[in-house]
Amino acid sequence: MRKVIGFAVVLSLIVLSFVSCRKEHYELDNVNGVALNAEVLVPIAKASYSVEDIIRKLNMDSVLTFHEDGGLSFKYSYENDSIFKGEDLLFFKDWDYEDQITLPNPIQIVLPEPVDTVMSFSDTILLESDYIEVHTACIKSGQIMFDLDTNLPGLNGITILTQNIKDASGQPLELHWTSGQEAASVDLSGLLYESDVVNAIRLDYDLNFELYDLTIPEINIDFAIQIRDFAIREMRGRVNGYSTRNSIDTTFSLFPDNIMGAATVLNAKMRLYERNAFNMTARLVVDTARISGEGITPHDIFESLPIETDVIPSDQFVETSELDINGSVNTNYSSVYVSSLFTLNPDANPETITVYDTDHLDVQVDVDVPFDFNIEQVVYSDTVSLELSEIDMPDLIKQMVLGFVFQTDLPLNLGFTAYMYDSEHARITDTLVADEALIRGAFDGQMQTTETEVSITRERVQNIMSSDKIILCFDVDTGSHDIALKLQQCLKVALRADVKYDGVMEFDNE
Repeated sequence: MRKVIGFAVVLSLIVLSFVSCRKEHYELDNVNGVALNAEVLVPIAKASYSVEDIIRKLNMDSVLTFHEDGGLSFKYSYENDSIFKGEDLLFFKDWDYEDQITLPNPIQIVLPEPVDTVMSFSDTILLESDYIEVHTACIKSGQIMFDLDTNLPGLNGITILTQNIKDASGQPLELHWTSGQEAASVDLSGLLYESDVVNAIRLDYDLNFELYDLTIPEINIDFAIQIRDFAIREMRGRVNGYSTRNSIDTTFSLFPDNIMGAATVLNAKMRLYERNAFNMTARLVVDTARISGEGITPHDIFESLPIETDVIPSDQFVETSELDINGSVNTNYSSVYVSSLFTLNPDANPETITVYDTDHLDVQVDVDVPFDFNIEQVVYSDTVSLELSEIDMPDLIKQMVLGFVFQTDLPLNLGFTAYMYDSEHARITDTLVADEALIRGAFDGQMQTTETEVSITRERVQNIMSSDKIILCFDVDTGSHDIALKLQQCLKVALRADVKYDGVMEFDNE
């Protein structure tokens, strides 16, 4: 149920990151160039970040549900057929049995002529199984092998008969061994087993002799029996508690390097459905479910563990539990580990039942993560290209005022930092905003506009003009609000330069 639960929680955090960075022109008030005496107003950068951009970039359409009000949620369904099957318990262990019969010979003589005789004895084999106690069964596969060694002269052959294994017409199983034969064997496939004593096979031996020289002081008979690959197609009997452990241990990488932080996913649910074809109750215990990452403390996906549910027999999927997902997640998470234990007949019910090798226990997990969050802190950075070609005669610039205009209907407060960047030489040329100026979030649903100006003196103009990009860093939080993201919500950014020159200049104003 190893892989699917923690992965869904982490994936839902992606929507917080604004990892789409589509740079496209749009109208944000009037920021076209305007020429004045010795002054020019020039738009130099624009960018847009929307929830829809994120979905397109990450190809998440197939796992998202879009609601009429513009809301959306991440939904994921995972089905694991045959957590375990009847064939996993309907078998006996391989069995080896050796015995020696030693009989004193009170009459050590040589007979006047050979005499045919039969020596008979019986033995009972108890088949070994950790899980089943069988009274009747249809045998799927298996083999009985027999070998014998004796010092008694005149042994012609052996017949081994069992009334516990019969063919479809009711004839008991017979195995024949003749003198000089290395071993005898018989295939059990398709035969029927029946015994009043569970897991028992009574074997009746008839040893056929031609007796003549009986001068040996004692008779030794050594024999060996092996049973191999004894599996059952159908049985009637009891099942002891059968348990199997399942685990998911996987790694993932979902977040780019320019996203860091943590958030809480709200109202996330996981529904567990199980289908139990066995004619007995099963029990699921999830004892470990966590996500982790390098350098951070592992985080439990569920608030309390272990989680225990009983699964009644059903030929359809039945919802067994609805769980709240503990949605505190971190962008450094990179692995998921889930461990669970399934037990068949956990209370050791002694009832006699029928079990088939095709019986199975299946699990389905549905994860529903609305795009509802409380963001503690997520930091996102992006690089936007600058358009500085319209700024002429930089040597004559007396002052430059860079004006940022932000428009957003995202319910997120954004701390804002900006750096000028020379990508050719991979260096930051100037820090424009270093005090994390606040971009107000639209918590009331109304578009918010925030403007920030940065004055650039003559000494710093060259830093600006030697840059071809601007690095924007956003420190995201929800201001203790629980928020819901919608498809068309976005943040738009525009940067213009108000350039002032020495003297009176004339510019083309298009």
